Amino acid sequence: MSTLKLSAKRKRKEKQLYELKNLLLDYPTVIVARLHRVDANYLHNLRNKFRGAILFKVAKNTLFRKALEEVYDKNIDVENFKSILTGENVLIFTKENPFKICLGLYGSRVAVTPSPGDVAPEDVVVPEGDTGIPPGPAISDFSQLGIETRIVKGTINVVRSKVIARKGEKISSEVASILSKLGIKPITIWLDPKGALTDGIFIPEDLLKINVDEYREKLKDAVVSALNFAVNIQYPAVEVLPTLILKAYNAALSLVSSIALPIPEMIVSSIVKAVLAANVLYSTVEGRMKGGETLKEGEEPSEEEEGGLEGLAALFG
Repeated sequence: MSTLKLSAKRKRKEKQLYELKNLLLDYPTVIVARLHRVDANYLHNLRNKFRGAILFKVAKNTLFRKALEEVYDKNIDVENFKSILTGENVLIFTKENPFKICLGLYGSRVAVTPSPGDVAPEDVVVPEGDTGIPPGPAISDFSQLGIETRIVKGTINVVRSKVIARKGEKISSEVASILSKLGIKPITIWLDPKGALTDGIFIPEDLLKINVDEYREKLKDAVVSALNFAVNIQYPAVEVLPTLILKAYNAALSLVSSIALPIPEMIVSSIVKAVLAANVLYSTVEGRMKGGETLKEGEEPSEEEEGGLEGLAALFG
């Protein structure tokens, strides 16, 4: 290679290095995402969607590592971040919250038909029913995968559902071909983040990707636990006061009922209670009278009888 070409290549690298260093200085956060199966059209759509919020940059891993070394002091966070710079990546520079950007990227994923060699994210199933495909060579393709078919009204129908690729298995060319014919898209593509560096702090992939449903359930559980705790210690927070007031009201009613205090709210309840007690007492006395029994002098009434008498005494003082 001529000296002129080497010089031009060196200048190009120096320019790219300069740009990367400026981006690291201008943007507090940089996210590294996988470029697997992501095409230019998909990136173009993302640029439009996130216009003004993020900046995409594709650079060689070695060059970006050098930019990191020249901008940041050596520390464990930067070294951990550099360790994810393998394979094909896209650099996403942003001044926004990295977790918010990651959620936005996840919400922008697109379903596609798989290519041979792709890994099935879940069990891939060909459902039973009309495929809409006319009979012909496709019948042998279905048969080759053990999919039972029959012709109904001029189209191929799958007799019963069939799993043609298990979760974690590589998709074969035959499976990819059938899925393409059926329009089944079990694969999703997106800028899958590998990690982020924000203000010099490394955020690994498992922390960067937030499971919204999981966190929603955790938040619900935390709210319920906090409310229960606040009620138990009778903390007078706005959210707790209605429950505390209701609890105090029920406790007051229970106390009033036990002492038969003749307040308007409890008159009906006290009368009902006394009537029930009187009925029990009447039934007991009537039963004894029919049996020819009488309460002898010095004999104490039974607990049941005593309860009836107490109910009447409480009502009438």
